Amino acid sequence: MTQAANVQDRTIIFLHIPKTAGRTLHRIIARQVDPAALYATWQSVSQVADEFVALSAERKKQLRVISGHVRYGLHLHMPQRAVYITLLRDPVERVISHYYYVLRHPEHWLHDEVMSNQMSLKDYVTSGICIELENDQVRLLSGVSEWPATEAMLEQARQNMQKAFAFVGLSERFDESVILLQQMFGWNTPYYVRANVGANRPRRATIPADTIAAIEAQNRLDAALYAYAREQFEELIRQQPESFHQEVARFRRQNRWYGLTHRLRSRLSRLGAALRPASKVAH
Repeated sequence: MTQAANVQDRTIIFLHIPKTAGRTLHRIIARQVDPAALYATWQSVSQVADEFVALSAERKKQLRVISGHVRYGLHLHMPQRAVYITLLRDPVERVISHYYYVLRHPEHWLHDEVMSNQMSLKDYVTSGICIELENDQVRLLSGVSEWPATEAMLEQARQNMQKAFAFVGLSERFDESVILLQQMFGWNTPYYVRANVGANRPRRATIPADTIAAIEAQNRLDAALYAYAREQFEELIRQQPESFHQEVARFRRQNRWYGLTHRLRSRLSRLGAALRPASKVAH
């Protein structure tokens, strides 16, 4: 991956892979830059590419962060130097999360079809209903939209990680990932509250073995990419001084309080909103 010393003067492209804790990381990143220097979008990969390419060179030069569902290659349409960051996730966990996210969000474009056809998780992953369910981490990091993904795309994704990514973190190691990013880019403390946490999804251990096998079969290349990224990540962690591990532990303690106070403020705000109409009537 790109050396940290060379990245602070570059525009960050956050390649947000769906269901990898990317929305949470986006909120952290958004607090680090002026809103005018942030380009954030939640459109599809193809829509993002079309919209971004259409921006003027002047607007692109203003940007310090680009965040969204983008594919490797967006930097080719930028007048300034850029560097990528991303989070990968165990592909089985990612696909399980994807399915239960669709179930609990009626506005999702797949929700009606999944519900009307009473698709099980196994049905869902083997249906071909969505490109995101088949080696999509390889697809996005390789920059190649081919479906199904190929061994050549896996190799391209690995090469892109080495030459163009300042950082590839792991969703399962989120706290360590954000502290590494803070140190790399000089960010403020990356406090967060988890976004899009699915209360309806079961534990992996309760899912039938044939369903897990079906997910693994559809995501064999993603599993290889994840294993490669995990090896790189663990080596990076091994290189950190003891002070890094102390910082992570301190951050976790502080972030628990941040989460508690955030939830308290949210509840008080909802309570206030509920009481205001009654107060007006009484007055």
